[in-house]
Amino acid sequence: MVAEVEISPREAEVLDLVGAHLSNPVADAIVERAEALLDGDQEALLATADALAALGLAPMTFAPTPMMTAERS
Repeated sequence: MVAEVEISPREAEVLDLVGAHLSNPVADAIVERAEALLDGDQEALLATADALAALGLAPMTFAPTPMMTAERS
């Protein structure tokens, strides 16, 4: 879903000037990973793992925590 927002010509000019500086490579890689998971695209999924590793983020481990394994009353 994409929301449309009306901005002034001056705001558009400023966004053009600073747009590249507003990028968040970690967020971009996470979104690409989510898309790859939804699409079932193994090749893209591996590429996002490489991208996250290049950003210094270790692969996540999903070991259960005590909270996950505790019985709830």
